[in-house]
Amino acid sequence: MKKVLTLLLTVALLLPAFVVHADVRKVSLDKCIVTFSKKSYTYTGVGITPTPKVRYKNKKLKKDRDYTIYYRDNVNVGVATVTLVGVGNYSGSTTATFQITKGKQVIKAANIKATYGDEPIYISTEASNPLTYHSSNRKVCTVNKVGMVTIVGAGKAKITIHAEGNSNVRPAKKIITVSVRKASATVTAFGGLLKKGEKWDLHAETTSDGKLTFKSSNERIAMVSKKGIVKAKRKGKVTITIRSSATKNYRAGSMKVVMEVK
Repeated sequence: MKKVLTLLLTVALLLPAFVVHADVRKVSLDKCIVTFSKKSYTYTGVGITPTPKVRYKNKKLKKDRDYTIYYRDNVNVGVATVTLVGVGNYSGSTTATFQITKGKQVIKAANIKATYGDEPIYISTEASNPLTYHSSNRKVCTVNKVGMVTIVGAGKAKITIHAEGNSNVRPAKKIITVSVRKASATVTAFGGLLKKGEKWDLHAETTSDGKLTFKSSNERIAMVSKKGIVKAKRKGKVTITIRSSATKNYRAGSMKVVMEVK
């Protein structure tokens, strides 16, 4: 009887040690369910690294605690591969894939405001692929292959900017408006002192292609011809107004010259 009690006591003392040192069986990752929040991701030009949702039965696994993650082919359009390697209570590895689809190009360019006679203007653009340009109204402006806009006349035109597509991005289009104002017309003329009966050429000119017209404030003192020749008639002062008519590309302009007849 004493031997039996001794044996039972020995077993009771050794049993906790076996419990403490028993191996915990690890779960293989290939038994887990791996999903992503989206079916596909859009190309961005840099590596896309979505964190998957990993579950074993009803338990949600945590990255770095239960598994580490590695990405392959996750930059360009196509199928990207994610490899999960178990750590801690999880062993083995499993793979999952996600799709990368073509991205959208954005062309950044601002509308242009100019005045007839301005120097050529370069379109300031931001885009990832080569661009082409087309003007809707070549009577207002033209545009070359590098985006240099040449002003041709007053008015409005649309410039369509196209960006080529490639294996990673779709083609893109941007339309900007070119608004060209009429230029100012400057009129110049030269007055002087006249004696009765004398004639004076105003030598009137305009910077525009408008027609010049002349008007005397008092034709009893001096008259002015259609060609800008002043004829003195009697003593006094007179104002000659010279006007340049508005045209397609120029606004109207004018100036006044004071003439004195002695």
